[in-house]
This record gives sequence, C-alpha cells and structure tokens, in this order.
Amino acid sequence: MNENRTPTHSDIYLMLGRVEGKIDGFLAQSARQEKQIEDLEDRTDRLERSQTWVVGAAAGIGFVSSILTFLFTGGFIVF
Repeated sequence: MNENRTPTHSDIYLMLGRVEGKIDGFLAQSARQEKQIEDLEDRTDRLERSQTWVVGAAAGIGFVSSILTFLFTGGFIVF
C-alpha cells in the first residue's frame, strides 16, 4: 500500500485479516504454553510426592538403626 493514498476497503480488510491471523497465532501459542505448564506442574507434584516417601523412609531407617544400636550395645553408643 502506498503511504500517500487513502486505504481502500480492500486494504483495510487485508490489514484486519493479518491482525486476526497474528492474534490466532498468539492464542495457539498461549494454549501450547498452558499445556506445557500443566504437564510440568504434574511432573513436579509426582516428584515431590516421591521425594517425601524417600525422606520418610530414610528417617524411619535412621530411627530403627539408632534403636538397634542402642539395644545391641547395652544402652550405650560405642564409637
């Protein structure tokens, strides 16, 4: 379009179509990013839950081993 002339209806429709196409592209990209964020949140939740079990199991094993050490050493921890 030449800058020195008044845009025609066809020019305006063409520009509106381009803007609409860009908005559609942004909306599609936004939807993909939302899906990726949801997937990452699910993965993070699963990882955090599994780590909770590991830490709990380690604490339980430490507790049991300290009691066994106490019982087998006659009540005293020997180094």
